[in-house]
Amino acid sequence: MLHVAIQRPEWTIGDLYSKDVLCRCSIRAIPPFDRVEPGDTVFLKWSGGPIVARGRVRDSTSIEYDSVEEVRELCKTYPLYELEEFWKAMRGRRYATVVELQDVEKLERPIIPKTRSAGSGWIVLDTSEKQELWLGPSRQA
Repeated sequence: MLHVAIQRPEWTIGDLYSKDVLCRCSIRAIPPFDRVEPGDTVFLKWSGGPIVARGRVRDSTSIEYDSVEEVRELCKTYPLYELEEFWKAMRGRRYATVVELQDVEKLERPIIPKTRSAGSGWIVLDTSEKQELWLGPSRQA
């Protein structure tokens, strides 16, 4: 499966090319919750900007939680663990997905999608139409 992860700069340590873990928390069980599997491809996009990198999923964990500390503990070996503002913003949510990435590489040419996310931070490219809108006709794999 193909995915687009939209990343806010203030919740990123370093650049998207060195991204090793992604964490998404929400009030409802929305993507990427239970939609990401090892081997999937994740395209990394800056919020308001182009898609600039891609990586493969090494592992993915989706949980329903009572305390954000449960989710934070899943990220303890990554720089995200230290990003206090991120964890403060995740309080009061109930569902989390932690995605560990590997083989992250900068794209030769950034991709400018033909569509917008309408506020979503994660897009599952589960149809050829979505793949063409987000990646273009020549980059669907």
